[in-house]
Amino acid sequence: MSSFLLFLFFGLLVAAGVYYFLWYKPENKAQSRLLVKYKDLLKPILSEKKINLKQTNVTQLIFNYREANTHTTFALYEIDNKLFVTWAHSSSNYGNRGKEWCFQQNSDQQKMYLQIQKDIEDYLKLMRS
Repeated sequence: MSSFLLFLFFGLLVAAGVYYFLWYKPENKAQSRLLVKYKDLLKPILSEKKINLKQTNVTQLIFNYREANTHTTFALYEIDNKLFVTWAHSSSNYGNRGKEWCFQQNSDQQKMYLQIQKDIEDYLKLMRS
């Protein structure tokens, strides 16, 4: 009976270890750091539409959404203490369009968002006219 309990204890210990490494490995925590670090920038963007979030690695975050005839992708990545935001927009009416911004990592995220929003709106107005 005691060997059964010992076997059960080690089995549970192994299962807990596997669960930890699958769900809480350091790489996943590092990937989510971009979501936490730039939450004020991302919150209004992510709340606008149904977003398909794809975290690719520690320094890059990609998310996209689709509407009737359009596909929009945003990518955020950090290089040399700078944040790069890339916007790619594919539409059956306007073709492929895009823009990239570069900000200091410690810049005001609300100002970043407002700049991105204004530039995209101005760009799409120009395309529609």
